Amino acid sequence: MDSWTGVIDGLYERYGLPVLANEWGYSSDGELALERPDMTGFPEAFPDVCVARKWFYEVKGGHTPEVQADYFDRGLKLFAENPHCLGSFIFCWRDAYHCYHCGEPDCPAECFWGIVTTDCKPKPAYYAVKEAFRKYYHD
Repeated sequence: MDSWTGVIDGLYERYGLPVLANEWGYSSDGELALERPDMTGFPEAFPDVCVARKWFYEVKGGHTPEVQADYFDRGLKLFAENPHCLGSFIFCWRDAYHCYHCGEPDCPAECFWGIVTTDCKPKPAYYAVKEAFRKYYHD
């Protein structure tokens, strides 16, 4: 997220058009892996996260519902304050029932990106997004 302002400003300078941040977010679950798995035998584009069942990156605090909520608040504030940013599309509304890569119901690669659970119960990120819209995007 630290480099987003430079990217937005650079795109605006290059094209002279407002920037729309598309499909950004942060997963609310999953542990950090200590090493990458052996990907021999898997298709080239198959996610290593599906094989390891762990992440290879995280923001400070890890992949938790609280960190996800903070991530959304910081991102929405950054986009709202940047004069070259037209807006953003959050990824995604609801947690996935299963990973669309490996099919597992608890794979961190795709299962925990929503701001609500699979049964549409709000996660802390839901309330963070709601409050961020009020704080940063008011009339």
